[in-house]
Amino acid sequence: MADTEFKSEFRVSEERFWMLVDLIKSSDAFGRRPQRSVELQRFVFLHYLGFSGNGASYSQIGRLGCCVAGTVMLYVTRCMYAVLQLRQSVLVWSDAREHVEMADAFQSEYLFPNCICAVDSNLIPLAFKLEMCGEDYYTRKGTYAVNTMIVCDDRRQIRYIYSGWPGSAHDQRVFKNSRFGSSTDALMGSTQYVVADSAYLPSLYGVCMSFHLSRTLVLAEEIERAMPF
Repeated sequence: MADTEFKSEFRVSEERFWMLVDLIKSSDAFGRRPQRSVELQRFVFLHYLGFSGNGASYSQIGRLGCCVAGTVMLYVTRCMYAVLQLRQSVLVWSDAREHVEMADAFQSEYLFPNCICAVDSNLIPLAFKLEMCGEDYYTRKGTYAVNTMIVCDDRRQIRYIYSGWPGSAHDQRVFKNSRFGSSTDALMGSTQYVVADSAYLPSLYGVCMSFHLSRTLVLAEEIERAMPF
């Protein structure tokens, strides 16, 4: 299978797939009892994550993986548990030395001095309306979803994630109530900040709005090009 096809089917490149297998194969989630290989279970798990609706049904995936629906559910549960065990070693906040490197990268690549990360929220769609307080999850886009806030560095590596708020919650409200939003003074230097869009309040929580900065830079470039000398 070509790498593009592999990535389309399983959401990651083949190289990344085997790296992930190496990371989780020693997890106690798989136990010691005889079972199918971790590789196969991982294939089933990634296939499950990449689809929704009927495509994500255990019976449908079971036919592809040559196993029954109950076994698919077991594979998904095992792999999910194994992946979550990696959280503390993967989602790590940067130290002062990394902050300097990240600030240099943002300055060089995006022209944001002293910026160390970017923050934004994403709506994770729900398959159906929840029975309890379901209306709170109704979004401006006309769907039901969960609000998930993500902070990433210059390499697009996730440094912090905060999920679970209803889809109707404003991004700033989610940020303010997150551990990250209430600890920016301890997490960043006095001149450092995270960049965000206009949904977030500037300055108060160590946030700088990229929209206004970008408009300023574009205007400056247009003025410079218009000059006759």
